[in-house]
Amino acid sequence: MNSSISLWSLTCRAVFAVLLLFHSSIAFAAVTFTHVDSLTPAGGPPVIRNGHVAIFTSDGGLVAAGQRGLFTWVSGQLTKAMESGLTPIPDGGGATFSLSDFRGAPAMDGNGDIVFTADLSGIYENSSGTLRVVADTSTTVPGGGALFKRFWRGSNGEASASIDNGKVAFSAEETVPVTTGKQGIYTNLRGNLERVVDSDTLIPNTLSFFSRFDAQVDLSGDNIAFTGVSGSNDGVYVWNANTGLSVVANVLTPCPSGTGFFGNSFFGVDILTNGGVVFFHNDSNCAGQGVYT
Repeated sequence: MNSSISLWSLTCRAVFAVLLLFHSSIAFAAVTFTHVDSLTPAGGPPVIRNGHVAIFTSDGGLVAAGQRGLFTWVSGQLTKAMESGLTPIPDGGGATFSLSDFRGAPAMDGNGDIVFTADLSGIYENSSGTLRVVADTSTTVPGGGALFKRFWRGSNGEASASIDNGKVAFSAEETVPVTTGKQGIYTNLRGNLERVVDSDTLIPNTLSFFSRFDAQVDLSGDNIAFTGVSGSNDGVYVWNANTGLSVVANVLTPCPSGTGFFGNSFFGVDILTNGGVVFFHNDSNCAGQGVYT
């Protein structure tokens, strides 16, 4: 459960700012924090899980050297997970991370492990201080010979990958065909990297295939929730490692009010600890905007 809601994001920012105020004497490379700016596109909202916090501090001259990157507060320890311009990209041939690569929040699980997305290079996990590649543009897409082309980033600052107990799910595009690469959702939930759904997958109870997927996915336990699109058939779906793909709500789903059906505007998926799903629907159908579960 890693997605962000506006009110929750504001709360996260406030909590982390307080943490930094109380611990401003903690230094990295002899530099203490002077500014926290997670509101820029490079940052995205902070994330809180089980009292652990992860946040990007932004580039652009507002943050002092040694403070630009991804930081975590886990079990009372403030740690630098990635520093812009200095931290080598795993298997990156000597290249280093840059905050200009990032347009979404990191995701964090209850253990304090994090995953983050670099738009052009890959999906990376930092677990117990060890940084590794989940998938990058040198990774072969499961079930085919193509390579990953790019990895989606959240347009509204939300996380575009999800992590739970060290397992990761993310959305990405393949290299073939180059101009319109096939999109899909992928995970290492069962060990090896595998395809959850892609644009060759039939939408349950229809004869239509998915055409694209929103950046945000959410992984919790054996379940992965996501928003899929197929022409005029938007919807929220869950893939379970044991039972496969099912519909949470789409344009064929009656409104809870009993009048009409959902329209084509779903986003903000989040899996609850009991396996239920929360999502936001923004359409004139079902009495307009609302949060549903």
